[in-house]
Amino acid sequence: MKFKSISQKVVASSFILILIACLSLGLVAYSGSTSSIKAEINQALIKLAEDGALLVDSHIGAQVAVLETLAAAEEIRSMDWEVQKRVLAREQRRLNVLKLGIVEPGGNVAYADGTSAQLGDRDYIKKALEGKTGISSIFTCREIGQPIMIFAVPIGNSGKALVSIIDGLFFSEVIDGKGFGERGYAFVADGNGYTVAHQNVENVINEDNIIENAKADPTLEALADVIARMGRGEKGVDHYIYMGETRYMGYAPLSSINWGIAVGSYQNDVLAGIYRMRNLMFIVSLVVLAIGFAGSLIIASTIAAPIKETSKFAANMSGGDFSLMRFPDTLSI
Repeated sequence: MKFKSISQKVVASSFILILIACLSLGLVAYSGSTSSIKAEINQALIKLAEDGALLVDSHIGAQVAVLETLAAAEEIRSMDWEVQKRVLAREQRRLNVLKLGIVEPGGNVAYADGTSAQLGDRDYIKKALEGKTGISSIFTCREIGQPIMIFAVPIGNSGKALVSIIDGLFFSEVIDGKGFGERGYAFVADGNGYTVAHQNVENVINEDNIIENAKADPTLEALADVIARMGRGEKGVDHYIYMGETRYMGYAPLSSINWGIAVGSYQNDVLAGIYRMRNLMFIVSLVVLAIGFAGSLIIASTIAAPIKETSKFAANMSGGDFSLMRFPDTLSI
């Protein structure tokens, strides 16, 4: 495009310079601010995951502490089953657990409600019979008909153990509402990839395993990779696409059991601050451009007016018209 007048050239040049300056400053500011905000978001997600891990660990620790206190009671140490049974039945109601029982050296468990089971092949029972605290993961018990978690602690040096079975959905309640932002979420997976706590409890009941599901559904591979890292006790921040939406989450391991907790949200919620800043910078740039354009018009008219007069005067003189010239009345020589 060719500009015929000086004012048009001045306005165009000024506008282009202002546009380049706005774009350059805007891109630098946006890039730097975005990096800072993302770093803060990552730190916040990791901190939320660490806090969630501490919360779940504290509840697991509380379950163990209660069971150890009960195992140290004189009635339990008496090894008189009738006495033990009476105390366990009372404590089962008070503690609101599903079952309390005594494990014999062979792995047979006698519960206070009169039922029994053989758990001798379970690692957590073996640990308890060896004098150490044993904790199971959460799994759906077919006999009870719901997800459960089993804790087992030794009863002194008797070679026996005290067992407690709790509701496996308890930890889903613990982490409910612990996500990041308005649509945030949290979930816990064990070392094998099974979901053991989730806001959608059906995932726990159905023993959902994203790592296994990803073998048949490639869209789950990114999430499966994150859950695998959680199972290895890693900590960090990652993003993945699930059900068509990009999600960010921070994850951290638990110290009491081989579980990992993830706390996250949707990309649009996590990066909402960046989007607001981008829109604000765009509006500010438009305002600056408008002001610059108006200013360039004023400057251009100020510069162009005397130049036009001079050009007109020169054109008249070239045609022999000197009527516009002004001479002093007297000349000093």
